[in-house]
Amino acid sequence: MTDPYYIRIEDPAEFRKGILQSSKSVIMSLKDYHTIISIRKNKLALMEILKEQIKEVSFLFEKLDGALPDKKIKYEREMYEASIKNVMEKKKELKEVPKIEKPKEKEKPKEDDHMSDVDKLQDALANIEQKLNKL
Repeated sequence: MTDPYYIRIEDPAEFRKGILQSSKSVIMSLKDYHTIISIRKNKLALMEILKEQIKEVSFLFEKLDGALPDKKIKYEREMYEASIKNVMEKKKELKEVPKIEKPKEKEKPKEDDHMSDVDKLQDALANIEQKLNKL
């Protein structure tokens, strides 16, 4: 067997203090973790209770809806169908309105489109010469 190996620790009180502080922080972290776990369990339990209550309320609402007369629903359906008919009639009226045609402008000769820049300049020069001759 080998002899145990010892290391000398300087200021052992400070060393113990550090170990105790780290142990304390670990214990506090574990405590917080368990608190979070218990909160999550409570949340899940409350959510289950809420789901059951929602199912019960929806069941009771359906039961109530079945017990009430359908008069209001028929009235709403008739109003909806009447509004659809009105919209369709308005669309037909809009389709029947004749479109107003814009007055046509004098058509420019299409030759301008096919003329080159040089030809356009020559025509402009000829127009200017004619105006000068008139003066």
